[in-house]
Amino acid sequence: MKFSFDDIRPFRTKGLIRLIIMSYVTLGFVWVVVSHSLPGLFSDDPQKYSRLILLFDVSLIILSASVLAVFGSRFLATLSSQQDEFYRMIRNVGSARGQEFFPALVYSLAETTNADYAFVAKFTDESQQRVKTVAVFSHGQLVENLEFDLEGTPCGVVVREGSGCYPDKIRKLFPLDPLTHRLEVDNYVGIALNDFSGRCHGVMAVAGKGALGNQRLAESLLELFAVRASAALEGMASREAVDYMSMYDSLTGLPNRRMFAEQLAPILIYARQKSEIRAVLFLDLDRFKNINDSLGHAAGDQLLKAVADRLTRCLRHGDLVARLGGDEFMILLQGLTQKQDAAKIASKVLDSLKTPFKILGHELHIALSIGIAISPEHGDDVDTLLKNADTAMNRAKEVGRNTYQFFAAEMSTISITRLGLENDLRKALVRNELILHFQPQYAMEGDRITGVEALIRWQHPERGFILPGDFIPMAEETGQIVPIGKWVIKEACEQSRRWCGAGLAPIQMAVNLSAKQFLQQDLPDVVAGILKETGMDPAYLELEITETILMQNLETTIDQLVRLMALGVKISIDDFGTGYSSLNYLKRFPLHALKIDRSFVKDIGEDSDDTSIVSAIISLAHNLSLEVVAEGVETPAQLEFLRSQQCDRFQGFLMSTPVPADSVQKMLGRNLLAADMR
Repeated sequence: MKFSFDDIRPFRTKGLIRLIIMSYVTLGFVWVVVSHSLPGLFSDDPQKYSRLILLFDVSLIILSASVLAVFGSRFLATLSSQQDEFYRMIRNVGSARGQEFFPALVYSLAETTNADYAFVAKFTDESQQRVKTVAVFSHGQLVENLEFDLEGTPCGVVVREGSGCYPDKIRKLFPLDPLTHRLEVDNYVGIALNDFSGRCHGVMAVAGKGALGNQRLAESLLELFAVRASAALEGMASREAVDYMSMYDSLTGLPNRRMFAEQLAPILIYARQKSEIRAVLFLDLDRFKNINDSLGHAAGDQLLKAVADRLTRCLRHGDLVARLGGDEFMILLQGLTQKQDAAKIASKVLDSLKTPFKILGHELHIALSIGIAISPEHGDDVDTLLKNADTAMNRAKEVGRNTYQFFAAEMSTISITRLGLENDLRKALVRNELILHFQPQYAMEGDRITGVEALIRWQHPERGFILPGDFIPMAEETGQIVPIGKWVIKEACEQSRRWCGAGLAPIQMAVNLSAKQFLQQDLPDVVAGILKETGMDPAYLELEITETILMQNLETTIDQLVRLMALGVKISIDDFGTGYSSLNYLKRFPLHALKIDRSFVKDIGEDSDDTSIVSAIISLAHNLSLEVVAEGVETPAQLEFLRSQQCDRFQGFLMSTPVPADSVQKMLGRNLLAADMR
């Protein structure tokens, strides 16, 4: 069907045309009767008879011309009026822009075709099985939009075939279409709306009761406006996509920060007016960067979507969850009667993440740190409430992670102090403020120093001596841990060479690796470069990683360990027993030693379970030909038990705290003197 202006004919003028035809027939009949019969009544004279016939003919011509002039002028006036109406409709629809276009279009279609209904509909999803109207005109007015399935409807036929016309009896043709039966529709004309690629993305149609009055006109008008309607639908889809991107997170489908803030603002105003409380929860995934670094961003994205799904399912109706970006989420809690209601929901959120996630064949454990700010106690405007919830979340991370914290006023001071500390930490390496202390490791027999563990300290020019627990987590979060870790390895190796240069026998130098540092692809190259630069024998460098790092990505871990051990260095597991690993995996890793975590050692002799665990770890390690180092040994009883279990080495306050390099040098000198005396 192709539109042409020749298809447009005068409409609603059939009565006028019939009247003109009947008038002509009547005049012709009168002329026959009058011209042959009436003149004979007035005269028998042939000459007068001829003149009368001529008079009647002239009168009939004048009369018929007058009648034709009257009816012709009425016809032309009607035609002109209808043409003006048609062009006015085109101008009205053509001049409509934005949100006004579709209402103007369906109004004009319904009025011009004398239809009861006119509508434009678009698909609601990619399956093209369901549509929703964007504008509907019904019985003289715009009405609320409706949504319906295409199966078994005339619109479904239009989508498949491009167009469709049913002048009458449509309810018999589509008995399963509930909409036509509910609206009591008898006729329908529709056309598919295709985008610029030719793909159908909507339907435009008119329908009404009774038989269709002017099928040709309806088809022509639909064809005329199809291109413009299709372009408008595409424009609407583009605007909706832009609006969606500006208000929703593209990865999880959750509201984003902007939408969360816009919805939160009126809620806080209403709550203030009603003297009600609301709570905002600021959520941050603990150690999420490790997953991105080890498994890649694809796995990280899948994990974020899975977390978003669990958060959504565990919340109540009326609560709002949003993703702020990265691994940060926000929750708005409504309908609270007391402050502790927020704590109960925060606990529920933490519990929802306890079940491991299965991502790309890996079983991942994830935890949250949650900060809670209550309105109006902790702020009654959006910015203040979000800032305070963020501050409380950071406090939750500082106190141990996988927990929640309510905002408190003193946290703001702590937060400002922490920000200053972060800035100072970025300059600490350049200013040579970082130093190493060393905790000696002893052999079980003879209490001889066989190695040391290098432990970093920060000598801050204003704050004084800062222990690693106060700045290492900060370094991990900011990424400073990688250059700091490199410095620790290099400084430890250089110190080992200095001791050897002083005539001392070489000992094991243990250095801790952070998760981010271990997962750096160039770590083996970095270590190789340091060994070459310092001249340290790689056999005396021992790199320590935790169980958690070990189990994050088995294939990546094994590859990294093999590359490191190829350099000749040794690898040990630090804090063994505190992670998630299965003991069966130990035989898969090229390891040298296990370090029993101090949490087990401190309860030796007091807690039967911990005592049994220590015995089992030592036995397991020896069966796998691994050395065992016990850390945190503080009492003679602990030492005696470890000795009885044939533990290989130990370290702890019983023998020495971490001390500066010169103190270790003196200890090693005494070791050398004692060996010479023997």
